[in-house]
Amino acid sequence: MQPSRGTRRLAAANLVAGVFVAGLAVGGFGYALTLLYEVPVPLVVCLAAGLVAATAWAVLRTLPVDDLGHLVPDPPGRAQGGQAAFADLSGLEALLGSAVDDQDRFDHRVRPALSAIATDLLRQRHGLHWPAHRAQIERLVRPGLWQLLTAPPASVPTGRAQIASWIEELEQLNTQPADGGGRTR
Repeated sequence: MQPSRGTRRLAAANLVAGVFVAGLAVGGFGYALTLLYEVPVPLVVCLAAGLVAATAWAVLRTLPVDDLGHLVPDPPGRAQGGQAAFADLSGLEALLGSAVDDQDRFDHRVRPALSAIATDLLRQRHGLHWPAHRAQIERLVRPGLWQLLTAPPASVPTGRAQIASWIEELEQLNTQPADGGGRTR
């Protein structure tokens, strides 16, 4: 629920009043310092400088403080667009290590990521869309990868050897030439 127009106006009026009072206080303090150090600066200049400082502070306070990492360009060679899931394969290493013995973590974090990589590869490399081309995909992938895509939650083994096998199958799917049965790009 959004605040009413009257509430927003009251908040804006309080902000303006607060900035004005803070600006006058900063300006007055600045003027007191000029008198203390015997620097000839007029009161009007000190008050104006205080108002500018308080306004700048209020404006800077409202700016978002999100992580600015998204402004950094991607390193060369990083996949863009539809290849994002496959590009995240290297980022799964820590996640995989912690999910080997935790079935719930595997089902909710690792399996969806691995499945997304598999479906992206099937679409990009072989022109097959999951689940529309289910029969063709079943013929194309090895049984372990098929199990990853189709088995119900909590029924897929999560041992290190099984995860290593899936990653190997994903790498083979990436390098495997387009199958004659599937549509190519």
